[in-house]
Amino acid sequence: MAKIVGALDALEARLDDLACIDLGSITTACALGYLDFRFADKLDWRARAPGLAAWYADFAKRPSMQKTRPDA
Repeated sequence: MAKIVGALDALEARLDDLACIDLGSITTACALGYLDFRFADKLDWRARAPGLAAWYADFAKRPSMQKTRPDA
């Protein structure tokens, strides 16, 4: 969990790196979705990284993200 928290802190500090859609931003979005899927009851990552949470909320609206959600 400490590694996840460290990664969240690093991503929060580098939000500008997620501005374009590339392999890095797609991977980040998938990882955040995985956190919601597996650790929703153990880690409130949105409270820790509000900028990242806002970015993810927007990115998660993409049709490709909607079609590949675990509950889709």
